[in-house]
Amino acid sequence: FRRVFWQCVLLAGPGLLIATFATAGICRFMYGEWTWLMSILFGAIVSATDPVAVVALLRELGCSKKLATLIEGESLLNDGTAIVLYSLFAKAVAVGEIEGGAFGVLISFFKTCAIGIVTGIVVGYISVALLRCIFNDAVAEITVTIAAAYCTFYIAEGLFHA
Repeated sequence: FRRVFWQCVLLAGPGLLIATFATAGICRFMYGEWTWLMSILFGAIVSATDPVAVVALLRELGCSKKLATLIEGESLLNDGTAIVLYSLFAKAVAVGEIEGGAFGVLISFFKTCAIGIVTGIVVGYISVALLRCIFNDAVAEITVTIAAAYCTFYIAEGLFHA
C-alpha cells in the first residue's frame, strides 16, 4: 500500500472532487428545481466507487498485485473522502447555506480529516498493544478489532463532532 499511496490519494482526493462536482453539474442541469447544495450532496453520495467486483475479476485474471492494491486503496480513501463530503454538505442542505463560505468548507474538511486520522492512529496503537497480549484467541482478536473500529468512530464523531 505504501508504494501506491500517493496514487491512491490523487485518485481519491481530486478524483472524487471532480466526480462529485461533475455529477452535481449534470444534476443541476437536469433537475432545475435542485439547488447547488442538493446537487453537490447527491454527487458526494453517488461518486464513491465500489471496486469489489473489479478486484475479484483482476485477481481471477491474474493481474498484478500492485494494480489490485491501487484499486483497493483508492476505494478505501475514496469512501472516507465521500463520507466527509457528505457530512459537510448534509449540514449545508439542512441549514440552507454553507457556513463560512468556501473557506469554511475547506477548514471543516481538513479539520474532520485530521481528527479522524489522529483518532484512528491513537486507537490503532492501543488496539495493536492489546492484540499483542492476546495469544491464539480468535474471538478476543475479533472483539478487539471491532471494538477499535467502533471506538474510533465514537470518539471522532461523538466527542469531537468531526
